[in-house]
Amino acid sequence: MQATFVPYPPGRTVTIINVLDEASDEPAPGYVEFELGGTKHRLDAVGDDDGLFFVLRDATAGDTTYRPAASCTSRRSPSPASPSSST
Repeated sequence: MQATFVPYPPGRTVTIINVLDEASDEPAPGYVEFELGGTKHRLDAVGDDDGLFFVLRDATAGDTTYRPAASCTSRRSPSPASPSSST
C-alpha cells in the first residue's frame, strides 16, 4: 500500500487512550493519506525522527481483534509529501 505523509505545523498533539483507559497527549508530526477500496483515508501519526506510530480501531475491536486498538509503526519518518510504502 502506498501512502503520502503530510506534515503538521510543529507543536501539534493528538490524544491517545491507553489500555488502562488513560489519556495522554502525544506529539503528532503529521498524517498519512492513502486510498483503500476507492475511498481516501487519513491516519494521524504519533512519533519523532525515529519513526511513526499509528493507532487503529475499527468495528472488529474487541470482537476479532484486541479491544483497545491495533497499531503499526514505520521504521523511519518519511519525507514530507513523498509516497511511502507499508505492508
